[in-house]
Amino acid sequence: MHDKTFVLPIIDELVEIIKKQPKKIIIKIGEFTNLAEDTILHTLKTEIPKIYELDIDFEYFKGKIKCYECDYTGDAGKIYADRHSHMEVIVGCPDCDSIRTVKLSGRNLLIDFY
Repeated sequence: MHDKTFVLPIIDELVEIIKKQPKKIIIKIGEFTNLAEDTILHTLKTEIPKIYELDIDFEYFKGKIKCYECDYTGDAGKIYADRHSHMEVIVGCPDCDSIRTVKLSGRNLLIDFY
């Protein structure tokens, strides 16, 4: 269920992109989504059978955090999760090691194509 929650919002966008017959689609995965490429591809193939015909690449992008302890804002420190656990990612502050942080970006999927 967690996987579909992140992937379903991009389905309509992908259907529109497919109509433009792109040579390549790049799905950018936010570092806090906790999703693996194969999981995303499986969900897409279930929802959009035509996706089999496309050249799809994956890239990851860094998320940003804010620390409640030391007021740091920027790239995350240690990330406490693995991409197959399907649990919420806990993020540590690189300055003070606190896990009392909020994710400002990096919890989504983005699509690029050409």
